[in-house]
Amino acid sequence: TQVNLSTCTAYASITLEVDPLHAQTLYYAAKNLDIYISLRNNDDNLKEELGKTMMKDLMGKDGANLKPPPPAAGGVPAKK
Repeated sequence: TQVNLSTCTAYASITLEVDPLHAQTLYYAAKNLDIYISLRNNDDNLKEELGKTMMKDLMGKDGANLKPPPPAAGGVPAKK
């Protein structure tokens, strides 16, 4: 049976295969933000190089005030 996927909205969940860092990012986003998923065709295998997504990117305007964590003991002192 063929299903017209552009009109089918009966999906309750999806499964994503991601590395641990992306899993953590998705978990944070799902708990704190409205996220949307876009599906790609299986034949679309073009890899696009994107920049890094930082926590401040996920936090929007609230992320503008984020400061880097202090260096670990014995680390290089932070610049002022």
